[in-house]
Amino acid sequence: MQTKNFLSFIIIAVSLCSIMPYISQQSHEQNQQHLLSLPPNLELSTRGYFDTGTGEITSKGQSNSAALPDFNLNPNNCPKELAIYVHGIWANEHDATDQYKILADSYKQVLKSINSNMQPMPVVLYSWDSNTQMDIAGNGWNIGKSIADDNGNFLAKSLLNINNACNSQVGINVIAHSMGARVVLSALHDLGNTTLRLNSVHLIGAAVDNEEISKNSNDNHDSPNDDGVVYGNYIQSHVKKFYNLFDPNDDYLRLGRSPYTYYPTYERDLALGNLGIDSRVASIDMPQNYTDINVQTEMPKNMNIDFTDANGDGQCDLKELIGFVFVCGIHGQGENHMGYMGFRDHVSKQIVDDGVMDIVARDWILN
Repeated sequence: MQTKNFLSFIIIAVSLCSIMPYISQQSHEQNQQHLLSLPPNLELSTRGYFDTGTGEITSKGQSNSAALPDFNLNPNNCPKELAIYVHGIWANEHDATDQYKILADSYKQVLKSINSNMQPMPVVLYSWDSNTQMDIAGNGWNIGKSIADDNGNFLAKSLLNINNACNSQVGINVIAHSMGARVVLSALHDLGNTTLRLNSVHLIGAAVDNEEISKNSNDNHDSPNDDGVVYGNYIQSHVKKFYNLFDPNDDYLRLGRSPYTYYPTYERDLALGNLGIDSRVASIDMPQNYTDINVQTEMPKNMNIDFTDANGDGQCDLKELIGFVFVCGIHGQGENHMGYMGFRDHVSKQIVDDGVMDIVARDWILN
């Protein structure tokens, strides 16, 4: 969720383990070659595919089956691995690109701390029409959900295009923030009977209901907004390792926050990114490859930095009207919903805390 320019008085119905892998000179050279073979603008975009006021598909969306551009990959220029970042709701194109840069820079910094010769895999931004209206009735939220669901098919086709172009020899990792989790779950559904299996999926601050990862649709009926759709079987079929990085203190996701409650007000349910899988369902049918990880103490690890400002623009990431004065709504560790990708200093513009990217990078290396 993008919090800038948000009239916050509107109540919305919403280390690294000790890893020292051996990197040979040969693999170093191969990785460098793979990096250079991809285009400099690593972005897959469906911007303009949907009307953000209605959620209806546009003529541009109707004329394309996948996100643009086509990287023109072939078996001779494919990387061994790549990662795709899917942003969340209320991010315009600039916001999405900025989040992507913070994530990529955090990832590179983590690798450098392990081994200065280790080359990062290419990281790709998946940019979609998430900049819907922010309103008290939740209309913009619901339109955003619809667009996220419909983007699943475009993301699925993009994943298949990459996989097919590389003769199934590229390992694909996906990381999704906030409502970007809905795009990814929908994509796994739309992969259907295909044989594609992603190396890994990481959800960070997932703005989806906490029973939707079940394999049993009967587990998804605890809220009037539930539709009975679950994704556990698709998670198990199309992903090798699936991680949910949740934060009990996330100000956008947690229940009963005062004076404003966000996700639970919109959804009348609990978010997967808040407390992990729904503990109220004792026998929830989890995918075998699913793992919950509590990351509250990762956001940030260094409490000496300005933890209210993740993107380094010099402003609090959650301003709220208390009485007649706007104040910062972030007061402690784990509260900043925008901190999962990392924290950038507003003066130097350098990464001063890597958020959860040390955990993600560890998983990428081990997978």
